[in-house]
Amino acid sequence: MDLKRGGLSEYEIIKLFQKLPYPPSSSLPSGDDAWSFYIDESKKYMILSIDMLVSSTDVPPSMSLRQASRKAIVMTVSDLASKGASPHAFLLSIGLDRPERGIVKEIIAGVEDALQEYGGYIAGGDVNRTAELIIDVAGLGFSSSPPLPRDLGDVGDFVCVTGPFGYTYIGLKLLLNKIKLTSVDATPFVDAVLLPKARLKEGLLLASSNLLKGMTDSSDGLVASLYNMSQKSGKGVILETLPLPELVEVACRELNISPIDAVCYGGEEYELIFVVAKDYWEEFRRYCESHKIRVLKIGYVVDTPGVWFKYQEKVRKLPFRGWQHFT
Repeated sequence: MDLKRGGLSEYEIIKLFQKLPYPPSSSLPSGDDAWSFYIDESKKYMILSIDMLVSSTDVPPSMSLRQASRKAIVMTVSDLASKGASPHAFLLSIGLDRPERGIVKEIIAGVEDALQEYGGYIAGGDVNRTAELIIDVAGLGFSSSPPLPRDLGDVGDFVCVTGPFGYTYIGLKLLLNKIKLTSVDATPFVDAVLLPKARLKEGLLLASSNLLKGMTDSSDGLVASLYNMSQKSGKGVILETLPLPELVEVACRELNISPIDAVCYGGEEYELIFVVAKDYWEEFRRYCESHKIRVLKIGYVVDTPGVWFKYQEKVRKLPFRGWQHFT
């Protein structure tokens, strides 16, 4: 069987699979971050999500096996968090090229790290020999509130994020090219890549507010994730403020990198992107203050699909770019 690189993109492959039968009882549309249905007996929603870590594309050279296996869990937890679901159990499928005891124990240690951070149990899985390390994680979570879809709500609603962007973009360049920063400490950038954090607490609290129209995580990058929401809703987003922290701006100047690229076209930040009903903004702001949730309002919803950046009264369309496999 010849499976050489090239051909369809990740999103094109997903669209083809979406032609297969999809459960009509799902609480989320096909192609979302997860699948869900309501359980009458428990009065809760069950949410299922799955993600795959492959060493050649998801693990930079300086990342340890322990950090890699922890990241594999974080990837799935982030999807559950974006639906407002608390993790309950995980299934792991692990492919190894060298099944040595030390390697396996390090992988298990990383999984244990993630479980201690986010909760949940390992319910089972599978192990096989592969040409490189592969960790496939299926996560099961529960929520008392309906899971939030990848939706942009109504025209005029506000688009927000849970934190700044750009750290992973810079961090990956530092690690891959073995660059040392002189203007700022490199630790926050490197940690963003090696020790990513899912915004589980924030996702649960945001979903419980019952004031959101939609939510997703930013594992594909800010602009790519917004385009995903745009395609699902048929609407678009105008960004007025970029979630650009001062440290990223300083690092971009030293590395001669566009700060817009660093913020918009990174990936694996695992911040949450969500839409707040404009009529309930003040109520939502007070809710976030009382629950100590960091929220950055970055733009608003428009009726034309796409993503734009408004700066000094000029509006320019941001192209669809971000992390994709097979590109």
